[in-house]
Amino acid sequence: MMPLSLPPSPGWAYALVCAESDSMAPTIDRGDLLLVDCRTPAVDRAGVYVIALPGLVRPKDASLAVRRADLVPGGVSLLCDNPLYGVAGETVVAHDALRVVGRVVYVLGRL
Repeated sequence: MMPLSLPPSPGWAYALVCAESDSMAPTIDRGDLLLVDCRTPAVDRAGVYVIALPGLVRPKDASLAVRRADLVPGGVSLLCDNPLYGVAGETVVAHDALRVVGRVVYVLGRL
């Protein structure tokens, strides 16, 4: 993901983010631009979201990821669309442990 201020600056409604992974292919390809609605601070319905994954590099840091999310008993199901990730790309996270940047509302990619 391209750097994005977390949380987005106060008053920001939308952000542009560049996908840097193939985890959501074929829905979202590496290099696609994503328009993210930052007014959605939680998973409130099924959709594709930009989330912060804490502690991948340092415990206080967060890396951004794009995942298909849905509400399930006990939390939120996070999935990769790319079949190469298989079940390793699926996680269930408690609502209060998930840091949502926003919901992806538009994808702009190459033909």
